[in-house]
Amino acid sequence: MYNYYQILGVEQTASADDIKRAYRTLAKLYHPDRNQGNDTYVALLLSVQKAYDVLGDREERSKYDISLLSDTMYQEQTNKSTWQEVYQKPVIKVFSCDQTYFFNGDELLINWECENADYISISSCGYMTDLKGAIKYKIKNVEAHYLIFEIKVRNSQYNEVLTQQISIENGRYKDFTSYTAKDEVVDKVYTSEMPWLLGFLGPLGRSSQKDYAVRVFILAICYGYSFWNAENFETEGMDTFIQTAIIFVFGVCSARRLHDFNQRAAWVFLLLIPYFFVLFIPYLLFKKGSEIPNQYGRPLK
Repeated sequence: MYNYYQILGVEQTASADDIKRAYRTLAKLYHPDRNQGNDTYVALLLSVQKAYDVLGDREERSKYDISLLSDTMYQEQTNKSTWQEVYQKPVIKVFSCDQTYFFNGDELLINWECENADYISISSCGYMTDLKGAIKYKIKNVEAHYLIFEIKVRNSQYNEVLTQQISIENGRYKDFTSYTAKDEVVDKVYTSEMPWLLGFLGPLGRSSQKDYAVRVFILAICYGYSFWNAENFETEGMDTFIQTAIIFVFGVCSARRLHDFNQRAAWVFLLLIPYFFVLFIPYLLFKKGSEIPNQYGRPLK
């Protein structure tokens, strides 16, 4: 049966307050709102809830301790003839991540596979109930140069804890300038270039100061032509439709310009406010872009 103390990450001698504190920490860590309904975290939250329902109640905990002792004694009796199997050293066969570096907002996939273990925990992810599996981890507001995940594996009958670490670099500090077309596929997510024309409709990527100025000039001419020739359109409302479409593309191009100096695209909504529009466009036109790599790719040439 599952060891509820191991699920909550506390010793069997832990106080009621320690158990409650451990439960609250794990419940917050595994909450669906934080993990976007990830099924793995939902299952972990249920196991944590079940463990607390038992250990958080004095009478239920007392009954569980007795059953846990009986189960341990039974295992010792039945496994005397196969002690070599019981006292096998735990093994970490696989512990990996699908990315070698990250940016805030990325979702990492952590994989593990172990043997001869009845306790597995991964830092920042919590207790794992299966010997083999994968779990998603969403990056939020990480400023450190490296993000380290550590797996701890233990066999309760073997007096040793086995650990292994994964170190993943923060993309903000990574040098993209030396990358070539032969780079790994995972790196091309951030370093691949987008054709100039597609930049009008693709909100991801970066636009240099010169590139954005050209786009603004072209869109301004198109908007002015539509505005001054509205009476010549045969279909009623066509001029309004064209002008709305141009404003939309204008917003997309502005979002890419914001990316160039590492700002969130949400600021582009200022374009919907007429008074801010007049100030915001010159700001985007004349502000110098970032010279360091950011989450939208390497520095522009």
